Amino acid sequence: MGDLAQLFTKEVEDRLEPLTFFLHCRLGNAANDARRIILRHGGVVVNTRDLAEIIVANRTSPSYTELLRKYAREGDLKTVETIQSISKWVRRQYVLYEYVRRRRRGGRKFNYK
Repeated sequence: MGDLAQLFTKEVEDRLEPLTFFLHCRLGNAANDARRIILRHGGVVVNTRDLAEIIVANRTSPSYTELLRKYAREGDLKTVETIQSISKWVRRQYVLYEYVRRRRRGGRKFNYK
């Protein structure tokens, strides 16, 4: 398996660069845990959403759904994840964006009349 200290990095040309994370204000006490996980595995926590590739938010907060809609509507490359998602990445030893799987595919629903 790969080096977990570099799990939250991406290859840019011939070097590794850290993935950038923004911790949403509604994370509450989980923000410290998220920060620790991110830094331990090579990521960087930034102070503004605009600088982040990944926004870590609380799934139970109404702002989580608003963030998902905003980035889906704008077609932005940012992804909205939860602390559970990034913990799962560490356990699996690879990054798999949950947002991509939650996105509606379009078309009619199965058995729609």
